This record gives sequence, structure tokens and C-alpha cells, in this order.
Amino acid sequence: STPVSADVVDAANEGEFVSVTGRLDTAVPTTDDLYLRHAEFVQVKRWVEMYAWVEEEESDDNSTSYNYELTWTSDPRPSSEFHWPEGHENPPLPVENETFTAVSATLGAFQIDTQQMELPRPQPLVLSLQNVLEGPYRISEEYLFEGKGSLQSPQLGDVRVSFTAVPAGITATAFGVQTGQTFAPYDYRGRAELYRILAGSQSDAIKQLETEYKIMLWGFRALGFFLTWLGLGLLVSPLTALL
Repeated sequence: STPVSADVVDAANEGEFVSVTGRLDTAVPTTDDLYLRHAEFVQVKRWVEMYAWVEEEESDDNSTSYNYELTWTSDPRPSSEFHWPEGHENPPLPVENETFTAVSATLGAFQIDTQQMELPRPQPLVLSLQNVLEGPYRISEEYLFEGKGSLQSPQLGDVRVSFTAVPAGITATAFGVQTGQTFAPYDYRGRAELYRILAGSQSDAIKQLETEYKIMLWGFRALGFFLTWLGLGLLVSPLTALL
């Protein structure tokens, strides 16, 4: 990509694959009005979990068994979906996971399509009386807790809520094709697309992209090894049976 200044939109770079580093901001910040006080966020994600029954299935050659345990889950299933519903009744979640995104944002002189362009990875939001609205819950740095138990000793039906956020005002780097005052996806030979913003300077963003690529590459290698091993097993099994 060609590094360009965020201070002005240079028409000479029209249609070029560029990287732009500047201040990520928004004129219309967003927040979670149900729990959080007004703050300068480009994006906020609410994560809701309940201490509830979870069904685990175990199978062998002759039978299938079902085990149940109480644990934190973001998707508590109704007991009607369990194979053994009696004694494993889950209450419904009082509130759902939700993502709140500013309708628009800027990176220096550039406009950002927040609904289409991939934004920086949200970071955990530290909670306190200063940024949380009053409510029937207990506040820790990580969670808002509501229920009969506690975070350390929860009871069935207890709920904890956490948040991740992309604050406005951070330094960020955008990658894409310069199109007027905004960006379009960069397509690399039909094999990959780059259309995103990452937190930090250009060098920080490139390091993050390299790390993600290495993780993905090793994942593909592990999958290839597993499929090769599985294929060899299928080829050898008839011979094993014959012997």
C-alpha cells in the first residue's frame, strides 16, 4: 500500500491502494444507553452471560450419554431442547448481546463507512461508577452482576454483563482503495480483500496483519495435517480389516 497523509485528501491517489494513519473520530458517538453513561465511542459491544445448565453429549460405539453442568453461557438453552429436561430448567436471558456502532466516523480528512469497513478490534471496557448507569446490579471492573449469588459463587439464573469498545480519539491506520473522500475494498487477485482499520501506527497495523497471517497459516497447516492423517487412516483401514 502507499502511505498517504490523513490531513488532506489528495486526488492524485484516487484509485490507489493506500494506508492512512490518523485520529479515528466521530461526530455522533455511540454507547449502550441501557447500562453505560454517555462516552465517546465509535463502537461498543455488550456481552451477556447467564449461569445456566449446559448439556454435553458423549458417544461411543454402543451408546450416547448426556451430562449436565452449571456454567456461564451466552446461549442458555430452554429445557425443552434438552434430552433430560427435568431438573435442568433455564430462565430466559433478560437482555441480549448487542453491538452499537456510530453511524459515521472520520480518519483525519477521510470519511469512514462504519457499517461496511472493519473497525479496530474492540478492547475490554473497565467498569466503574463513573461510566456505568445506576441499576440493580453490582459493579466490578469486568462485569455488571445481577442475581442471588455472586461472581465467585453464582447461582442458577444469575447474569453478568461485560463490554468491549473502540473509543473515539485513538490513533488508527486504514487500508483500502482511495475513492473520493473515503475507501473501497482492495482486492488482491481475487484471493484476499483488505478493507479495514487497525489501532496504532502503520508499523503497528502491519505487525498485527503479519501476526494474523501467521496464525491463519499455521491453522491451515494443522488442518492439512489432520486431513492427511484422516485420509491415510481411511486408506489403511480396509487393509487392516483384511489382515
